[in-house]
Amino acid sequence: MVQIQANELKAGNVYEIEFLSRFRMLVRFTGFKNNCYHFESENGHKFLIAEHSVVYHRFYVYF
Repeated sequence: MVQIQANELKAGNVYEIEFLSRFRMLVRFTGFKNNCYHFESENGHKFLIAEHSVVYHRFYVYF
C-alpha cells in the first residue's frame, strides 16, 4: 500500500487509516470542513479527525 499525507486525501475515495495504537480501518474520506477531516467507516459510522491531530495518523491508498 502507498502511504500519503492528509492533505492528499480526495473526497469520495477509500483509504486505510492507521491510528497510534496500530489499529487500522477502512474509511471513505467525505471532505474537509471547519478544520476537521471527515470520514465514514465501512459500517456507516461518521467521525472526524481534527486538523491539529491528523499528523498522528497514517493514511494509505486502498486499491
